[in-house]
Formats: sequence, structure tokens, C-alpha cells
Amino acid sequence: MGHKKKKRRSTTYTPLSHHRKTGSVLLPPLAGINVQPAVWDRDWVPEYLWVASLGGVVPVDHLFKPFYAFMDAVEEFWPTERPPLGLLSDFQILAPRRQEFLAKHGALVHELFLTPFGRILAFFPESPASWLVTENFLEEGGRLDPSLELGVLRRLVVELFDGRGALATAVRMAVFGRVLKSGRLRFPRDMPVCDILPKYPDRCSDDERAMVETFARATMGAYLGAEGSYKDRSWPRYFWRHNFDLAPCKRRSIPLAGSKPVSQDQLETLVRRLAVNAQSARSYLDQLAQQINYDLYEPERGEVLHGLFARCVRLYLLVLENPSLWARDTTGIFLRCLVDSAIAFCFLAQKGTEQDFVNFRNYGEAQKKLLMLHLQDTYPDATSIEGRQAADISQELGGFAAEMIQIDLGHWSKKDARHLAQAAGLEEYYRLVFSPTSADVHGTWASLKDSNLAICGEALHRFHRLPTYAEPPLYVDALQAVQALFLRVHSTGVSALKYPADLPLESLLTESRSATTEEKG
Repeated sequence: MGHKKKKRRSTTYTPLSHHRKTGSVLLPPLAGINVQPAVWDRDWVPEYLWVASLGGVVPVDHLFKPFYAFMDAVEEFWPTERPPLGLLSDFQILAPRRQEFLAKHGALVHELFLTPFGRILAFFPESPASWLVTENFLEEGGRLDPSLELGVLRRLVVELFDGRGALATAVRMAVFGRVLKSGRLRFPRDMPVCDILPKYPDRCSDDERAMVETFARATMGAYLGAEGSYKDRSWPRYFWRHNFDLAPCKRRSIPLAGSKPVSQDQLETLVRRLAVNAQSARSYLDQLAQQINYDLYEPERGEVLHGLFARCVRLYLLVLENPSLWARDTTGIFLRCLVDSAIAFCFLAQKGTEQDFVNFRNYGEAQKKLLMLHLQDTYPDATSIEGRQAADISQELGGFAAEMIQIDLGHWSKKDARHLAQAAGLEEYYRLVFSPTSADVHGTWASLKDSNLAICGEALHRFHRLPTYAEPPLYVDALQAVQALFLRVHSTGVSALKYPADLPLESLLTESRSATTEEKG
């Protein structure tokens, strides 16, 4: 909110209009498919590590030849009908014939498995291929060096994390070639990719290479997903869990993708402009209080509207004048409160009936009555957060008059927040501010991962999240959303309630400007 960003290309997901609503849940079209998709970095990166290590023996584009030579040797002793693909879990199936295999192909094992990968695998004694790492091999290479071996492993993991990167593409294509060689896949002859496959990788254009690689990724995903030998994920589970014992966590602060935290150079300008705007808003409210007229016979309408506006000013000032609230999560909490009040103010100012104002006031009084009854009936020794007892609240409500108050456990308007926002013309704020910032109020996962957890910079830990007390970054967009929402409240007050039009505010990190009655959201 507040300013428009340049549009970027992004992944296209199924539009909301194509989702099916069931109760309070929106179901995408694929929700009915009973499929648990594998996660590339979690489930497949550990499987491809040996193939990837061949990239340290030969250039990545040339690892097909040594990989095929090794797998042809494996195939001689393969004990099952399913063909070996070269994933690490396959070596558990070969294990019963280990002696025959090593006796005939010991030199090949040393050259293409142990040399690039053996010392790394020695750190994983329960791996499916640990039987290949013999005592003699380890003695020949001397004492294991974690800083060296785990450093190589870390590099492989980082390169493989990019599922479309050069290394990940090469290893996938190599394994895909073994699937094709096995004759387990059949394609219609008229598929364009069938004519390109024999020319891959050196005798086809860049576009043709991209076509083959996209086809291979999709095909391998389906093939491996249906292949029962890899469904238990024993090796990937062990690999990631064992890594926690091999390397310590490294806390890192990584900004959200696409976000723009405020730089130190921008901070001084931002602080100055926020102070100017805060003083302007405070002066405006003082001026308004002297100019507005009340119907003293029935003051409810004016009290509710001007009270809501004053609340919006207070929340706006709290954010502007308290740097401790500028972190993304705390700004979100105050934004959520601000947009809630803004929706109520704009709705009542533009469309509120006499009964709406009565309902708004009665709802608030009923909440106090409910608290009074809880203190009276259930918690007689307790007090409210202000230190008041049930009798104190009863006196405020008017004694016997409180008996006449009905307690509504729903919403004062008989509408939910979304429909109220629609009626107030604030549906955009509901969707882009109210709903997302509810995560900050309630502490759901969306807020925790961005504000209370830091990324572990250790690649061998899958960049998992660690609890942190560090202040999250300051994003000027959040403060601009606060300002845009306040300006929307002000413009509604001007058009519907004849509030003073002049409210000079500076833009936060752009050229100075004066905000008047026009829409700024």
C-alpha cells in the first residue's frame, strides 16, 4: 500500500476464482489429488550427492561418461528387476553382492566413487553406500578433516539447492538417461522432444536444451514419485538429521525476497519526516477538536465518529514516534488495529444509520458488562487490568441500567470484517493489510517465520530457522501503509464529515509533498 512497485514476472498460480470454498477453507483444484510431493532440497539433494561429486573429477557437462561407466558396472551385479539409477539409496540394494562387485570393479570404485566422495561419506556411517568406504581407503588418505570434507559437501549442497542450476540439471539429466536406457518409459512418437533427446546435450540449440531439461524434470518427478524404493526417504532423513551433529548452527539475517529494508543512509531522512508528520497530525487533531459541532441531545454519533478518528490519529502517532515499533511484526500489530478502526470509521461516516451508532455503543458497553459478570460470578477475587472490581464497573455502567444491556457475542455491525470493509470501500485494505497483519496479532506462522526466527546460514542444515531476539528489519513499505491508511481516514472525514482539508504530510523516502483531501492509498 502507499506506492506502486514495478511489476515483475512471477509464478502464475491458480486464480482465486478457480478455488472451491468448503466451509471456511478455499480449496485449489489440485487439493483432491492424494499426492505428497517430494521436496527437492529435502528429499532429492541427498540422493544426488554422489553423482554431483563427479563434477569435481570432470567438468559438469562431461560427467555423463564416467557416471555411465560406473553404472554399467553396477548393473552387472544388480539383483532386482528394477534398474539402478545411481541415487545413493540404490547402493543398499547392491550391498548383498558387495564382495563380487568390489572384486571385479575395485579400481573403478576407487576412481569414480571413493576419490570424489568417499571421504565425505565417511562422516555418514549409516548411509546406504557406507560399505563402499573401506578401512584401507581411509587409511590411505590419512586422518579425516571435517573442515575439508564437509567444506566440499557444503559446496555440493549449495549448488544442488538450485534445482534448475547447472549442477542440479546435469545430475538429473544423467539419471534420466539411465531411466531411458532401462526402457521403462514409453513416449508417443510424435512428441517433439523425442527427436531432440538423441542430440542432447551437445548437438541441440539452447531452446532445445531447455525443452529437454524441462521435460526431464517433469518426467523424473513423476517416475521417482511412483517408484516405491525411494518412498520411505530413509537416507534423506538420516542425512539431514545427522548433519545437526556434524556442524553448528550459524544465525544469519536474510531479508525477505523482494523486500526493501531501510538502509542506514535513509534512516536519518525517514526519522526527520516521521517527526514532521507526527507534529502535523497532532496539531490537526487539536484543531479539529475546536471546530466540530455536537448534537448534545444525542451525542452518540459524534462521539463515536470523532472517537474513532482520534484513535486512528493516536495509533498513527504511536508508530511514527516510537522506533521500537518500526520492526515488521510490531508495525503489523498496530496496522491491524489501525485498519480495524479505519474500516469502522469509514463505514459509519459514509453509511452509518442511527441504529448502527446505537449498536456500536451498546456493543462496547455489553463487553464491559460481560467482564463485570465474569468478575462477579467466576473470579470474585480478581480485578480487571485497570485494577477495578465488579462493583466499580457496575457503577460506571449505571447500576440497574446494566441489567437492561444485551450481550452480543458477534460483531456490532452484524457483518464480518470483510463485508464491512466492502461496504466502506476499503476492501483493498482488508485484503492487503487487515488479513496479512492478523498474523502479527495472533502470532501465526506467517509472522513467526519473518520476525521471530532467523535463518541458519549452515547449508548442511537446510537453512532451517532459529529463534532470535534480534529486531526484524525496518521496511519503509510498512510505514507507508500506516500513512496511506491514515490519509484514507482523513479523506473520508473531509468528504463525509466536513473535516478540515489541510493536513500537510511529507512522503517518507521520496520528495516532500502536502497531503490534502485526495485519495492517497
